[in-house]
Amino acid sequence: MAIAVLGFVVWGHHMFVSSQSIYAGMIFSILSFLVSIPSAIKVFNWTATLYRVDSISDTVSLRARFHRFVPQFGGLTGLFLAALAVDVHLTDTYFVVAHFHYIMVGGMVMAYLGSLHFWWPKISGKLYPEGLAKLSAFVHFRGI
Repeated sequence: MAIAVLGFVVWGHHMFVSSQSIYAGMIFSILSFLVSIPSAIKVFNWTATLYRVDSISDTVSLRARFHRFVPQFGGLTGLFLAALAVDVHLTDTYFVVAHFHYIMVGGMVMAYLGSLHFWWPKISGKLYPEGLAKLSAFVHFRGI
């Protein structure tokens, strides 16, 4: 909930290079940095959840482990974009595009496909080929 609330109030970090005042820029920079606190707690929760998982050979847990890292990489790039002095130079570059896609697309699609791998045999009554599923997880992670 904290990520959602803070995510709604950091819109000003998209306007660091516009004509907004320096004080508004500093406030939005601080708010953008504050998003990292609940995000880090969420990553620690994911890590604790997977701590005693014995089965790392199935596709579902493989995708869960990959899902833990993809948004984490995107979150680290967000720290650069929250800094006023750095964001001014990174505005309108592929760094911003990569940050958005790591956070929104990479993490969400990896989690979605992991849940689909978990529920598909229960929904359809048919198993998928485990080897191809693992290969697709590795290709997806590498592609991101």
